[in-house]
Amino acid sequence: MIPFVGGYVAGARAKTRATAMGISAHAFEIDLRTMGEQDERAERLTLVVEAMWEILKRDGYTDADLENEIDAVMARRAEAAASAKGQPCPECGARIAAGRDMCQYCGRHVPVEPNPLGRLQT
Repeated sequence: MIPFVGGYVAGARAKTRATAMGISAHAFEIDLRTMGEQDERAERLTLVVEAMWEILKRDGYTDADLENEIDAVMARRAEAAASAKGQPCPECGARIAAGRDMCQYCGRHVPVEPNPLGRLQT
């Protein structure tokens, strides 16, 4: 509860400073209707996921199966995020942009995946 109060006070102070500087206070208002809609959508998504998991459990899947799949999905997402950012240069360590075959800092050539979807195919 304390972080919420601290955030509220900081927000109120920022709103006051912005108003004094001529910035519209309306920019700091929260659209409660939109927040309510997001809460409803999140609750609905939670309900759907829970129902789907109950169906899968009836078919013999276990909590360990779910945890293993969550770990696998997280690993794939992390790998995709890392490859989208490029790879580190083996020479100088700078990040080489995805799809580039040469480090823009030291000039070292690096192998590039010829098919951009190659890592997605298993």
